[in-house]
Order: sequence, then structure tokens, then C-alpha cells
Amino acid sequence: RPEIPQTLKSIVIQLYLQAFSRNEIASRTRISQGAVSNIIAAEIQNDYSQNGASLLSPPLPHLLLPLLKM
Repeated sequence: RPEIPQTLKSIVIQLYLQAFSRNEIASRTRISQGAVSNIIAAEIQNDYSQNGASLLSPPLPHLLLPLLKM
């Protein structure tokens, strides 16, 4: 499967930060819902590993769990 371009990953993160749902982000970017979840999860993990915290994490971590389980 082809790699998702970084520019598209950035768009996914921008939409996530604007509070769009995973399904809406997938629809707008024309990538799978699973790919959207993976991009967001990877970016959060990357933030934690680099900074010890993530600017992308919601104030309440349980808000992210439904997104990752969808």
C-alpha cells in the first residue's frame, strides 16, 4: 500500500485539531477511517516521545479512545 504523503497527514492533523470527527476527516481527505486513526495516534505518540507530552491530546484522554476504537 502506498505511503500517505506528509502533506495529507498534516491536513488530517489540522482537521483533528479543528474537532472534525474521524469519519468526517476520512471523507474530506478520501483516506480510510483506519488511516485517519493511525495518523492521529502516531502523531500523538511522536509528540509524547519527543516532548514528554502531546499538544494533540485532548484535555481528557478518554475522549481519544472512541476515535481509536472506531
